[in-house]
Amino acid sequence: MNTLMAALAAGVLAMAVAACGTGSGSSSAATGAADDSAGLVFARCMRAHGLPHFPDPGGPRPSGNVISILGAHLPPSTDVRAPAFRSALSRCLKLITDGHPPPPVSAGQKAQALGFAKCMRDHGVPDFPDPVFKNGRIGQALGPGDDRKSPAVKHATQVCGQP
Repeated sequence: MNTLMAALAAGVLAMAVAACGTGSGSSSAATGAADDSAGLVFARCMRAHGLPHFPDPGGPRPSGNVISILGAHLPPSTDVRAPAFRSALSRCLKLITDGHPPPPVSAGQKAQALGFAKCMRDHGVPDFPDPVFKNGRIGQALGPGDDRKSPAVKHATQVCGQP
């Protein structure tokens, strides 16, 4: 399952990085509307593909460990391993990226990801692995036996922030 989380995180992060690099963030080719941001298009797609409660970007940030995708903050109860979530994510990532590969990971992004991993290790998660940089993406997963809901991981994430 750690491989799945790494792949999911890599895909989400790559998509978010790709969307951040597009300037206005509009995705008129995907929607036919010039004023729809990539985040809003993505949220609508996720809802249309089986996740009716997927939030719009810019909404309130729930407390606890939160995954953010293009500005949409998912509540900690979101099961990113569920088949419905994985299926919707796969379809909607294709919609947003329009078949284009993500831009390469910059030296700054690599340094930030490595710094996050070191911070996690320094703050109570000694086996937290370094990220993997492959095919223009950043993969990150917890090490064996680490549970993202554990007190140590929650504490370290509060101190270190989100990757």
